[in-house]
Amino acid sequence: MLIVQKYNSLSEIDSEFKDAIEGLVSSEIPSFAFLERAEKIKPPQHVFYYYLFFGHVSNMPVGFACFELVNLPEKEFVPLMERMMNKMRRHEGHKWLRIAGPGKLKNFFFFEPKQLKLGLMSLTNIVAEMKARTDVVAIEEWAGPNSTALLPQNEKKLFKETHLTIGTLKKIFTSYEDYFKSLPTSTSQKVKAGWKTLTRDGIFWVKETVDVTKLPPHDKLAYYLGENIDTQAIEDEDGVVAVIVYILTKNNNMHVDFVFYKDDNRLTPMMLLQSALMKFFDHPSMQSLNFLTQFDYTVEEIKDLGLPAVILDQSLEAKNDFVAGVLTANDLRRYS
Repeated sequence: MLIVQKYNSLSEIDSEFKDAIEGLVSSEIPSFAFLERAEKIKPPQHVFYYYLFFGHVSNMPVGFACFELVNLPEKEFVPLMERMMNKMRRHEGHKWLRIAGPGKLKNFFFFEPKQLKLGLMSLTNIVAEMKARTDVVAIEEWAGPNSTALLPQNEKKLFKETHLTIGTLKKIFTSYEDYFKSLPTSTSQKVKAGWKTLTRDGIFWVKETVDVTKLPPHDKLAYYLGENIDTQAIEDEDGVVAVIVYILTKNNNMHVDFVFYKDDNRLTPMMLLQSALMKFFDHPSMQSLNFLTQFDYTVEEIKDLGLPAVILDQSLEAKNDFVAGVLTANDLRRYS
């Protein structure tokens, strides 16, 4: 079995482990700073549990997992008599357990491939312990391709929502031209139309490798200052419309995010996606591409673009009848 260490904040984790953690999560999460931001922006009633897994050969972590507990308001989720008893017993209150990571694919665990089998054995016990906590009365799970074995769907689920997203693209073509030739005719025509509007119609200008400090300030763009990034600015006659941010991370992973300065229906998701794909294929060392922005595409549209479509199941379970009676579908969104 692996050795496990638990933390309640990323600030508690030794700085010497941060590089190793970045390597573990690099397929979905750009950096340790990205994890820190995800923790800091949550309200104070959110409490985090982080687990590092260690083998018996190196003192560096070979796995990382995260959970989130949300303190629930007693007046909404606890009967009056029980609230009175809790005050006498100094009960800590009831909690909502969230099993979901901060990345777009919601993975809550990452292991070195050789340690995955042992890691899942340890993680199975941790998941069971977290669910069995007496203060946990509601459990939210995000189950994707990597986590369905740990988070099986069952009849106890009160609500279930399905989410579609674009998965991580592996570089199976040697060039953007080869990728373009693989597209269905109907899709390639849409791509051509997008390129024409973006580069030849004189509506937009694309500027490569823009100095971030010279761009107009933007809260989202500020997230990536200090990261290993490249940028493209898309401008019209009035200035910057959007910026494409390319974050180059460990293990040959490229992450792409889109920063918008104003709404412009002429700048379509197709234009942004194709710009990112061309940059990805033109970068020889990058082998995996992960989009940090969600696009409103159907499964068929994603597949026609040669991208992986990933289905995520978000579900909610109550551990007692009273909580089951007062939980609503809106709570799933309110506390997530």
